[in-house]
Amino acid sequence: MSIMLKLMQKIPEGTVLKTPSRKKEFTVGKVYEKGVSVLVGQTETPITIPSSCFEGVPEFLREKGWIRIGVVHDVPFEGSFESYVQSFTHRTSASSYVVPILETIGIIEVDRKRPSKIRLKTQ
Repeated sequence: MSIMLKLMQKIPEGTVLKTPSRKKEFTVGKVYEKGVSVLVGQTETPITIPSSCFEGVPEFLREKGWIRIGVVHDVPFEGSFESYVQSFTHRTSASSYVVPILETIGIIEVDRKRPSKIRLKTQ
């Protein structure tokens, strides 16, 4: 089953999730074939993450074990999940929204100890 199909089935519009490290809340807007819209911050700024980002996650994480999620001073670590996500959306820290979505549908595991890491969940 495709990741986007799982998202459409398991995460309804309006679902509130928290970022992995800061525990800030964000809202999942529309989930549709072309991507996922998340609403972030007090002004609920929409960010759209394309479906190709979600669909490519298993291939990106396969056989890597634990990898770092994030960034330092808006610069992603080489080989981090953030560097992967930024290749699809140029929004800094977009991985903070992708990670909880993928965790919710059972695609990844998250290690929240600093530095936060993820790995592909064994199916």
